[in-house]
Amino acid sequence: MKTKTIAVLIVAVMFVGTLAVMAQAPVAEPAKPAPAKEQPQSGLQTEPAPPMGVAPTGKTRIEGTIANTGGSLFLGGFFSVTIEQWTTPEEAAELKKILITGGQKALLDKVWKAKQVGSLQISNSMGKALFFARAIPVPGGLIVRALTNSPLGHGGGRAGDYPFGFIELIIPNDGKGNGTLVGMAQITILADGAPQVEGYGTIPARLMDVVIAKKK
Repeated sequence: MKTKTIAVLIVAVMFVGTLAVMAQAPVAEPAKPAPAKEQPQSGLQTEPAPPMGVAPTGKTRIEGTIANTGGSLFLGGFFSVTIEQWTTPEEAAELKKILITGGQKALLDKVWKAKQVGSLQISNSMGKALFFARAIPVPGGLIVRALTNSPLGHGGGRAGDYPFGFIELIIPNDGKGNGTLVGMAQITILADGAPQVEGYGTIPARLMDVVIAKKK
């Protein structure tokens, strides 16, 4: 069965500003001999960069819907992510170091011993515990990433190779965002040192209408 690979580090092109090009107005011929008035020249004007998102620091609930796409473990419905305590940058750096030096098994062992930071609920199912949750400010909004310590689906003998559940949400400052949910995820390190998430078997679920419903 083929796998689908998703890079963890995603460039949110929706937040990139655009350049507006204004045409230069021509100078009209004077009806009588007289100096023509020069029109002000126009050039490239850059739209102001969107403001940076503000990461929540306290209890936060994020809600959205799951697109009904074929091949996914999740056939539509709604989801909610409740964060009681956010993972600090220092804790995230420690987990990355463990992944680099000890591999995925060492990371899983560390996550199993970690304190629960929140939960993920899909439709009316029981909530799934989250043991990692980061909110990363970017121009125009936030990128939220969270991790479970066990798969969200049933992979049989391959569950040991894909032991995590992974969710990524891109939430703009204004309006609704989108995201990705990987039910069975494997986490590795690329040659350049960047983490990579690989989903097993089915395509990742597409998340829509993502909003922060409550935060402190």
